[in-house]
Amino acid sequence: DNVSRWLAERGPFSGIVFSNEFFDALPVHVIAKEQGILYECFVAARDSRLVEEKEPLCNLDIARYLAERGLSLAEGQRLEVPLAARSFWLDIGPQFRQAVMVTIDYGYTDEQLRAPARRHGSLRGYFRHRLVPDPLHRPGEMDLTAHVQWDAIRLYARQTGWEEVAFLRQERFLLAAGLLDE
Repeated sequence: DNVSRWLAERGPFSGIVFSNEFFDALPVHVIAKEQGILYECFVAARDSRLVEEKEPLCNLDIARYLAERGLSLAEGQRLEVPLAARSFWLDIGPQFRQAVMVTIDYGYTDEQLRAPARRHGSLRGYFRHRLVPDPLHRPGEMDLTAHVQWDAIRLYARQTGWEEVAFLRQERFLLAAGLLDE
């Protein structure tokens, strides 16, 4: 939100945008499919602990996201819905003029999203450089992250006039940039 406000205050931007782990740090909504019903997962406090609670999905923005992306969840699957990343592109993307963006992040394509390894989503915590599978375990003490849904980023960027030049894994980008020559 601070980036959006900063850009909006300055008007159209021209130049190079370089980001490292920007999109994976944006907030996400978590949904799950159980017994054929889609639920949105929320955080609640119970007995001085944070716990997850589920409510039947009624957020129209999430339903719209799933429909426009053509996504459906398998039974037992969890998914992070990046509405903030969607808003970034739809609200802020048009502010960029004559700009180039290089972004580095952890993520997956829609095809990879359907893999069994993604069945439980990608929301994780990191505490002292160690993976913590339960994002509610150490509130306020660890970094939270969810893998970027690259096909969503690409879709919304195109909708705001961006053109994709290359979509590469990091090691291929570095090799193409001449890393081995340095």
